Amino acid sequence: MGGRFGRLGAGGILLIGLIFAALIFPWLGRWVWWAELFSHFVPHYVVLALVLGIVYSVKHRPWLATFALTICVIEILRCAPLWSPSVPDSAAGGRRLTVLQLNVNAYHSNPQRVVEWVMAQDADIAVLVEVPPTWRRILAPVAAHYPSTLMKLPANGTGIAVFSRRASSLRIVSVGDPWCPAVV
Repeated sequence: MGGRFGRLGAGGILLIGLIFAALIFPWLGRWVWWAELFSHFVPHYVVLALVLGIVYSVKHRPWLATFALTICVIEILRCAPLWSPSVPDSAAGGRRLTVLQLNVNAYHSNPQRVVEWVMAQDADIAVLVEVPPTWRRILAPVAAHYPSTLMKLPANGTGIAVFSRRASSLRIVSVGDPWCPAVV
């Protein structure tokens, strides 16, 4: 392969492909579930894009450096809302609401450890996903600790359990895909 990409090498082309996928795939998660998995590593992509931008700048490849640094900036902007200041305690009536969300993995080998950890966190609301039906009895101590409990634990391991300190009218609804329930 001649020209610009011939000098870049297979490793450079692979990195460019990865960094491009890092930018595009999370946006495709609405239609393809596995593409959403790429959204879990945004800080890693920021670092990779920054390193690539610097390397390509040093190697006098301005187009590749610009491409990598542009992706770096886009990924940082994607994360910016997560870094914005939270609502001050005074605006929330002086009380913070703590929410715990944990994917317990339907095949977890030590569910008792999960229960102990959830209890130690003492969150106002605890949401566990991928809960198998065999965990109903195991989660009894957590349910006893919270006044409002809702569990939907189908046999396929896609169960959800919600525990709340505030009495509420929790319900589970399907928002399109019955495999992925939502809590309201």
